[in-house]
Amino acid sequence: MDISTLLQRNQTATEKLIDYIQQQDDALYETPIRAGKWSTSEQVEHLILTNNAITNALRAPKEILAAKFGALGRPEYDDETFHAFVLRGMTKGFQAQPAYIPQLKPADQKSDRLQQLRATMDDLRAATDSWTAEELSTQQLPHPVFQMLSLREFLYFNYLHIEHHTRQVEMSEALSYH
Repeated sequence: MDISTLLQRNQTATEKLIDYIQQQDDALYETPIRAGKWSTSEQVEHLILTNNAITNALRAPKEILAAKFGALGRPEYDDETFHAFVLRGMTKGFQAQPAYIPQLKPADQKSDRLQQLRATMDDLRAATDSWTAEELSTQQLPHPVFQMLSLREFLYFNYLHIEHHTRQVEMSEALSYH
């Protein structure tokens, strides 16, 4: 999948999540699905944190990334293989790294936080502008679960990650009515 399509999928997934949350009852914004799970607020905050991390990596000087992490040491996954790879990893279950564990924000901040989430996607798109498609496919970065990924794979992961958290938000609403 080309970079433009990946960025569009990230944007579309983010807008779908934002639209859903805007329609959601404010009482659900701060309520976790069940003990030990995140509320909608925490889902939003987690995505803000992770989107910012990817954006910051894309904004780092290329020479520093290359020196620190090097080039991808394997063929880049095609889209179908990568999608299956991520889904397998997600079924194993894992905890967010401490830097990406969100803080609950109150429902009266929902609109501002959703605007911030939207802004992170604009920043992500802008941060890719200085990278060629080849650079995005060869520069690697570590992921805490999936090991080394190309920057393009990170963009694909981010899209799948947003969809995962959208399903979590939808599930919290469905479970609240039972």
